[in-house]
Amino acid sequence: MAQAGMGAADGAGELAALRDERDALAVEVARLRGLLAQPETSQLAGPTRSTPAMRDVLFAAVEKTRMPMIVTDPNLPDDPIIFVNRAFQELSGYSAESLVGRNCRFLQGPDTDPEQVVAIRAALAEQREIAVEILNYRIDGTPFWNELYISPVFGTGGEVLYHFGSQVDVSSYRQARQSLARSEARYQAIFDGAVDFAIVATDSSGLVTNWNVGAERVLGWSASEMIGEPVDRIFVPEDRAAGRADLEMGRARESGWASDERWHLRKDGSRFWASGEMLPLRGEAGRVDGFLKILRDRTAERARDEALAETETRFRTLVEVSPQVVFFADATGCVTYCNPFWHAYTGLDHDETIGDGWIRAYPPERRPTVMEAWRLAVQTGERYEVEMPLRRARDGADRWFLVRGEPVRDAAGRITSWIGVAIDIDERRAAEAQHAFLLALAATLLALSEPRAIMDAAAAALRNHLDVDHVGYGELAGTVAAEASGAGVRAALLRGETVVVPAAAARGAPTWPAAIHVPLLRDGALRAILQVRSNARQSFRPDEVVLVEEVAARTWDALVRARAEDALRELNSSLERQVAERTRNWRRCGGRAAISCASPISTETSST
Repeated sequence: MAQAGMGAADGAGELAALRDERDALAVEVARLRGLLAQPETSQLAGPTRSTPAMRDVLFAAVEKTRMPMIVTDPNLPDDPIIFVNRAFQELSGYSAESLVGRNCRFLQGPDTDPEQVVAIRAALAEQREIAVEILNYRIDGTPFWNELYISPVFGTGGEVLYHFGSQVDVSSYRQARQSLARSEARYQAIFDGAVDFAIVATDSSGLVTNWNVGAERVLGWSASEMIGEPVDRIFVPEDRAAGRADLEMGRARESGWASDERWHLRKDGSRFWASGEMLPLRGEAGRVDGFLKILRDRTAERARDEALAETETRFRTLVEVSPQVVFFADATGCVTYCNPFWHAYTGLDHDETIGDGWIRAYPPERRPTVMEAWRLAVQTGERYEVEMPLRRARDGADRWFLVRGEPVRDAAGRITSWIGVAIDIDERRAAEAQHAFLLALAATLLALSEPRAIMDAAAAALRNHLDVDHVGYGELAGTVAAEASGAGVRAALLRGETVVVPAAAARGAPTWPAAIHVPLLRDGALRAILQVRSNARQSFRPDEVVLVEEVAARTWDALVRARAEDALRELNSSLERQVAERTRNWRRCGGRAAISCASPISTETSST
C-alpha cells in the first residue's frame, strides 16, 4: 500500500507539472489567436504544409513544449492533422509524415470506450472544450491511457480555425491510483474488520478522523458521534485532567511508539481495562499528520491475571510456611528451589541444595539408591516415589520421609519442570512397625504358658525391637538404687506412673543410661517393674514409651492368663483325684449305700 501510494504521488506530481505547462501554453495560445486571423497567417491552413516547414510563432511555441500536442483543421475534410510536435511523435511512435493529413481516430482501438468517442464528437460539433481519459494505442499496438484535452481556436469572426489538442500519458499514474485505491480498500476492510480491536485515527491535534467498527463495539460511541471529537473523551476523568492523551501523543511523536495499559471509559460511563499503543501517522517529509490509537478490552484478562497472581501468592505462602519439604526441579531433574522447611531441617542452604546438592541430606549408604531412582523417573517421565530417611541437622537423627515428584507438562505433553514434596512419615512407620511388633509378640506369648518363659520372650522381643542394651523385670529396691533421684522415682512407681529417666553424666558424679521404668500393679500393690535401658541413647521418644507400657500390659495379661490356666489345670487334677477316691470308697462300701462313706468333693484351689 505504501509503494502504491508513493507511485501515485509521483505520478500525480508529474501530471500536475504537465497540466501547469499546458495551462501556460493555453495562455500563450490565446495571445497568439489574434495572429491567426491575420492574412499573412492564413497560409497555415493547408494539408500540404508539413511540420518541419512550420515557422509560425504558434507552432513554434507548441513545438518546443514537452507535452504531446497536435493541431487539426476542421475546415478540411475529416478534420485532418496539420501539425504534430515532437513529443506527440515520441508518445505515439508515429512520424510526422505518417500523421499529417489523417484524422486522429486511428489512435482508437478495440478497447476504447465508444461513449468517450461519442462525447469527443459532440464537443467538436458544439465547438467547445473537452477533457477526457481515453484508451489509445501506439503504432506497435500497445495501449496507453491518454488524458486528452481538445480546444477550438476561433478566428476574429468567431469561426473555428483549428482544433488544438494535447495528450498526457497517464497510464502509470492511473495504475498507481488504482493500486492505491485497492490498497486503501484493503486497509479499510482490515480497519473495519478488526472488530476485537478499537482502532482510532486522529489528526495531529488529537481530533478523531476515523473510528472503526471495533471502536464502536468496544467503546460504545458510533463513528458519527466521535469523528471531530477529541480522543481524550475515551480516557477516564483523572487521566483527562492529567493530560494523558497529550502525553501519549508526545511520546509517540518523539519515539515512534507509545504503549498504553490503563483504565478507559465507555459511552455508558463504565470503565474497562485496555491495553494498546499509539503510533504516529507521517505525511510528506516525515511530518506527523496524525496518530493511530489501537486498544483492546482486557478487563477479563486482567481479572484472570489478578486471580492467578493471588493464587500464586497463596501457593507461594503455603509453600513457604509448609511443615513439610516442597521442591522444584527443571526438566532435566536439577533442583532449582526448596522451601524453608528443607533448609531448616537439613541445614543445607540454597546454593548447597540446587542441582544435585540435595543428595547430601540422605545418609551416605542410601544416596546411590535415591539418586538412581530420581534419574530413572526423570528419564521415563514417571512419578518419583521413595521412602527414605533424611538426616536432621539439629541432632543427626534420621527420620523417614515419603518423597514424591510429579512432572509438569505443557499442552504438547512435554515435561517442563518437576514439583515434589517430602512428607515426614517417621511416626507412621514407627506406628506400623510397633503394630507389627505387637502382633508378633501376641502370637509368641500366646504359645507360652510358663510365666518365666513369657517374661523372657517379651523382654527379648522388646530389646531387639528398640535396639537397647537391657530389658528385664525387677523389684522396686533395685530400680531406685540405680537412679540419682531415688525418692522421686519410688513415689512415682508406687503411684503406678511410668518413669522415663534421661541419660546423665557429670564430672565427679555417677553416670546412668537412659531408662524407662513401667510399674506392674496388682490389686493396687506394686508387684514388679519392667525396665528398659540404653547406653547409646540420650532419651526415648514418647511413642517408644507407649510401646513399652503396652508390652508391659500385654505381658501382664499373658501372665494372668498363664496363671489362670495353671489354676484350671490344678483344679482339674484335684477333681480327678477326688473322683478316683470316691470311686474307690464306693467300691469298698459295696454299692450305693456306701456313698455316704466318702468325703465330699472340694473345688477350692490355692490362691494365685
